[in-house]
Amino acid sequence: MALVAPFRALHYNPAKIPHPEEVVTPPYDVIRPEEREAFAALNPYNMVRLILPQPQPGDDLLQNRYTRAAATFRQWQQEGVLVRDQGPGYYYWETEFLVEGRKFTRKGLVAMVRLEPFKSGVILPHEQTFSAPKADRLELLKSTQTHFSPIFAIYPENR
Repeated sequence: MALVAPFRALHYNPAKIPHPEEVVTPPYDVIRPEEREAFAALNPYNMVRLILPQPQPGDDLLQNRYTRAAATFRQWQQEGVLVRDQGPGYYYWETEFLVEGRKFTRKGLVAMVRLEPFKSGVILPHEQTFSAPKADRLELLKSTQTHFSPIFAIYPENR
């Protein structure tokens, strides 16, 4: 069985970000380039600046989109835009979205889960993953030391 535990979440400070709809985005891998620019224009603290940093001319191993995302992330924490909860907790999460004009609500619990060896079968892998996106997310993780997007776990409703 997977070990699930509470954690101290880092989140937007409502005193500094009164309109969360200006800073949240869909997952990085469904954002088209023109949408990225539109999200960035909504608010200087829009999450797209962290989850989908843009390459710049002259990028190299020491200064690149991942290191810029890390610097931006640190700056937002220093400015108090992103704050960490004082104690650990489990977080209820609810999102509404449209698919072909039909409204759906996704409800979930956000928690920390211990990584398990693949062979154990406790945590099952995502199907059909691709090398380039995995490498991209790994570089962002290495630079920021943070997972900006939740990893979904699915279970039967009757459990």
